[in-house]
Amino acid sequence: MLVLIVGMLVFLGIHTVPMRRAVRDGLVQRLGENAYKGLFTLTAVVGLGLIIVGKGTAGFVPLYPPVPGARHLALLLMPVALILVLAGSMPGNIKRFVPNPMLTGVKLWAVLHLLANGDLASVILFGGFLAWAVIDVISLKRRGVAKPTDKVSPAWDAAAVLGGIVLYGVIAHYHAVLFRMPVIY
Repeated sequence: MLVLIVGMLVFLGIHTVPMRRAVRDGLVQRLGENAYKGLFTLTAVVGLGLIIVGKGTAGFVPLYPPVPGARHLALLLMPVALILVLAGSMPGNIKRFVPNPMLTGVKLWAVLHLLANGDLASVILFGGFLAWAVIDVISLKRRGVAKPTDKVSPAWDAAAVLGGIVLYGVIAHYHAVLFRMPVIY
């Protein structure tokens, strides 16, 4: 469980840096834009690796019973969550209709998994990501980050949809190996 907690602190910790504009700008000024991005990416990858190992090796400590039907709901809506996560990093039209699609996708992913799981490691993982996504949305609103209004090629939206579906297939296939929990059983 400790590896999961450390991974969450590292991954979510580095993802709070952009919320503090002065901290981010100070790091960019000291390190340079490319070095900052490289350090950010390296830290995030290390954190993500620790999260995957930590969740996969965490003991099962039940806290509450999963919500009936939540696994089926997750099977149905996880492709949507992944499409939104990918759309958040593409200049597609989805951003014009869904505020902060990446954070919306993360919140959907987290809520679906909190409903379908009831153990301590899941609450730490998915509750932590849900809390971070909510805080980041609040931070974006305070910083006045504007929603795009210009239409762009629908190819970006098609790429997000196709990529989300492919990513869902890959994650579903390896889910049992990574997290000791098959998507369908």
